[in-house]
Amino acid sequence: MTKTLISRITSIVLSVSLLAPMAAFAGHTPEANPTLGDACGLDIVLLLDMSGSIGGNETDVKDAAKTFVNAFLPATPTMFGIVEFSTTATIVQDLTDDKTDLLADIDGVGPPTGLTNWEDAIEKGTEILEGVLDRTDADHPDLMVMITDGIPTASDGPGTDLHDAVVAADAAKTSVSDLGIRMLAVGIDAGGFQANLEAISGPVVSPPAAITKDTDVIMSDFDQLADTLAMLASELCEDANGGGDGDTTVYNENYAYVENSVTTVANTGGNSVNGGAGGSAGNGGSVVDSDDDNAGGMGGNGGNGGAGGTITTGAAIAGTELTNIVNYNDTTIDRCACSGGGDGNDTVYNGNVAYVGNGVLTFADSGANMAAGGSSADAGNGGSVVNSGDNNTGGAGGKSGNGGAGGSISTGMSASWTGITNLVNQNITLIKR
Repeated sequence: MTKTLISRITSIVLSVSLLAPMAAFAGHTPEANPTLGDACGLDIVLLLDMSGSIGGNETDVKDAAKTFVNAFLPATPTMFGIVEFSTTATIVQDLTDDKTDLLADIDGVGPPTGLTNWEDAIEKGTEILEGVLDRTDADHPDLMVMITDGIPTASDGPGTDLHDAVVAADAAKTSVSDLGIRMLAVGIDAGGFQANLEAISGPVVSPPAAITKDTDVIMSDFDQLADTLAMLASELCEDANGGGDGDTTVYNENYAYVENSVTTVANTGGNSVNGGAGGSAGNGGSVVDSDDDNAGGMGGNGGNGGAGGTITTGAAIAGTELTNIVNYNDTTIDRCACSGGGDGNDTVYNGNVAYVGNGVLTFADSGANMAAGGSSADAGNGGSVVNSGDNNTGGAGGKSGNGGAGGSISTGMSASWTGITNLVNQNITLIKR
């Protein structure tokens, strides 16, 4: 095909497309774009134009899409789906919050080729946002963001390419979910075709309007696309993700009274191993009415007392540990923030009062032990002489027995320890904007 013929075909397509907005609305009024509810985390589908007209600007589109994803993840509970489209559309990724997979998916789209089928792209995006992975819309509103460089040049329906795209967009806006899918069209170098973008979304265009969650169309250049989507992400994070204006105040007012009394005793006992007492000596024999030269018998010696025994005691160990955790506060404020965070003040008041009284008494004692030697007994008395002749003597008294030796005592270790830990009024506060 010659360059001249290609140029003529392109001119015809552009001429038809420029007239398409008027033809598209013959007997059909586009549905209003649903508002994006305030909630924590969105379900977003990116529709990426990979038609031939993107040409050498493929990298700009991919970089902008990755910037958009990075602004939300992992800072917010947002999920993304990816659709690429040219002559037909393909679901590249169902809803996920896996940023690594999403960035790889975006890098993998393309190369640019073929026509531009908005209708099929919107229908595939609706399929994702109405699929099994779509979360409750009241908690996670649905948003479809189409990034394209101009006009639809293909469709599957009976009408014009734009008319069929508008019908698909209306079906998304009025879907059977709790809330309809909001449409946002991002036009790249598409100044002459702004009306086409408004037809599938709505009339609020930036510029001149500021980018907010109510914006329907954003006009941008390829070299500004990444910055444009970064600005959009900041606004959506701030407004639709709960991280915007307003103050948050948390009060932690706690009062605690703790009084502990602990007594611990360890004792190896009162032990005695005294030696036995010595036996008493016998008395000397007596002489009564006897002739001369008689002597009384000697008294017997007392027996020795037995030796003291041996005591070996085990260890006497007493331990006491006391731990009090009083007024422990763990406060988290999650405002689903991403970069920018939004205005507003977060204030946390921790007014805590605690009284902790600890009384701990710990004893370890190896016991009151005795190992004294036995006492000696009395010696025996000498015998007496009564009415006897000369040279008679009474018997000598016996010697007393010795007391037994004292026993030995070996005591084990006597140790005591006391540990007191008080954690009073400990506060951990996390504010995530």
